[in-house]
Amino acid sequence: MRGPDYTLDLDRQRRVGFPEVVLAQGKSAEQIVEICRQLSRAHDVLVTRLTPEGWEEVASSPLPGRADYDPRSETLLLSVGKPMARVEGLVSIVTAGTSDAPIAEEARRSLEYLGV
Repeated sequence: MRGPDYTLDLDRQRRVGFPEVVLAQGKSAEQIVEICRQLSRAHDVLVTRLTPEGWEEVASSPLPGRADYDPRSETLLLSVGKPMARVEGLVSIVTAGTSDAPIAEEARRSLEYLGV
């Protein structure tokens, strides 16, 4: 699906096993909200690299489902009751120090979203 300045891959989950994830960086709040509306028709939505300032703008618009924003990882999990299937197994997230904590948390929340 094409929007004014983006293209959504609505068939990605069928093709590769996981859905489109929204990279907020470089997108307006209006674009992010519209993309979330489109994607939430099929599944829960993950938005990454959403700054606290960007979240304030996005949060001022009505979003479908329940929004869980984490400023440390700059991720938004939008739950609409259509989560990914759970995946068996374990994943380790290893960091080199506390400065890596925001990226580690982004990875943790991304894995959680993907059912790991």
